[in-house]
Amino acid sequence: MRYLDQRGMTLVEIMVAMILLAIALAWLAPLVVVSIRSNRLGADLTRASVSAQDKFEEFKNKSFNYLLVNSSGQDTVGTQIRSWTITEEPGQVDLLRIVMTLDWVDQDGGDHQVSFTTLQARSK
Repeated sequence: MRYLDQRGMTLVEIMVAMILLAIALAWLAPLVVVSIRSNRLGADLTRASVSAQDKFEEFKNKSFNYLLVNSSGQDTVGTQIRSWTITEEPGQVDLLRIVMTLDWVDQDGGDHQVSFTTLQARSK
């Protein structure tokens, strides 16, 4: 009896390979979705951090008395609402505590909030 040349793959082998590939892709799909969401959140947090830093730099160029008089406020930067409060640090004569809070809604409709705090001394 003569055997056929076995250089190729059979249809069964191809079907098994396709099923294994489909299972692997189905297992990886949720990981891709989580990765995309995490990357978006990371980008949003970076934008919030830069926005807060910009406002802190603006405050650094204002006088101590100006900051005491204008001790709270709110503005909008892109899709983020940026609000701040400035208070005198308890027990410290020439030190202000600045708390910056940023709120935004992501592309999926989720609400996010991040806060930053810094201290600013009276310049001499």
